[in-house]
Amino acid sequence: MGMLVIVASLVAFVGGLWVGTLTADIRLPFTGSGPLPVLDEAWTLVTEEFYGELPPAASLNRAAVRGLLESLQDPYTVLLDPELAQQEQQRLSGRYGSVGVSLWWAEKDVVALTPYAEGPATAAGVRDGDRLIAIDGTRLAAGASLEDVAAQLEGAVGTSVTLALLREPGEGEFTLTLTRAEVLQPSVEWRMIEGTDAIGYLRIRLFTVQTPVEAPQAVEALLQQGARALVLDLRGNGGGMVADLDAIAGVFLPAGETLYYDVSESEEREIQVSGAQLFTGPLMVLVDQATASTAEILAAALYDHHRTLLIGAPTYGKSSIQALYPLKDGSLLHVTHAVWLTPARNRLDGVGLTPDIAVEPRPGADQALQTAIEQLMAD
Repeated sequence: MGMLVIVASLVAFVGGLWVGTLTADIRLPFTGSGPLPVLDEAWTLVTEEFYGELPPAASLNRAAVRGLLESLQDPYTVLLDPELAQQEQQRLSGRYGSVGVSLWWAEKDVVALTPYAEGPATAAGVRDGDRLIAIDGTRLAAGASLEDVAAQLEGAVGTSVTLALLREPGEGEFTLTLTRAEVLQPSVEWRMIEGTDAIGYLRIRLFTVQTPVEAPQAVEALLQQGARALVLDLRGNGGGMVADLDAIAGVFLPAGETLYYDVSESEEREIQVSGAQLFTGPLMVLVDQATASTAEILAAALYDHHRTLLIGAPTYGKSSIQALYPLKDGSLLHVTHAVWLTPARNRLDGVGLTPDIAVEPRPGADQALQTAIEQLMAD
């Protein structure tokens, strides 16, 4: 069968992912001698003696595989059902039911919108910087997180949502009704930060197949708008595709620098940064407890090469890399096959990265971003 290209993990955090091909197909009931004779024997007895209806063969197959995987005691070596495997493909391709906007704090408790170039919000007339006042007649609660607001905007394709917006201070509110559609969500968002002297903002939500193209394009656009300093936001980024991370890191680091070490049972490989360094100016990186795996690789590389300070909260701490194998029934097998070390040869499992400046989040405001801005303006 062909190689599955777009994959991720919905279990805990998505890691650095490699894609493999099917090498074996386990089918139940087992017959004859094999590598698991006790399982063979036990299942033969169950099929002969069990009082009741046996589950479908597909369910039995997956249950047997999960039982075998549990014995490894590795939370990242798992089997995903076909439905979850399909959701992964959609997630890493960036497609889901949405109105097509990114959210940001314009000021305390004031959420602003940036519409995607193509999507329901742009088609309905939403403009960059419009303030979001209410959703379906319910005003935004004070202290609501951006994640809570985003969840209200997402939904099934074809359903509608009504937004109350404010465009200019002193003007009245107006409403727009948008129909959710399957939107190609960019893996990055970017903007110049209001009220600052040439500071750009770049957030990478998840490392998808789009990120190697989108991240350099975003930085080039910020440079064209006069950005001389940059905030890189990796908060909430659980990882994703590790392929092409060397080129993404090359936006911020010189080619040839060590990105990370890939260590398996049989070998160790030094993964180096590639590409042309686009941004050489001052840089601050935002991290939190949901920054994991591939996002931690990038943050650690920037930190170990003395390229940035880390601001926020300690990161998740995941140093394993999973190979992914699509199985014949549409399920997806994740197998931990290597660990990664930072350029300083640190392993982060259960430890994570400790920020240089710890910042406690405040409801209705982005204190970590404000701290990063203050650091850049003080330099």
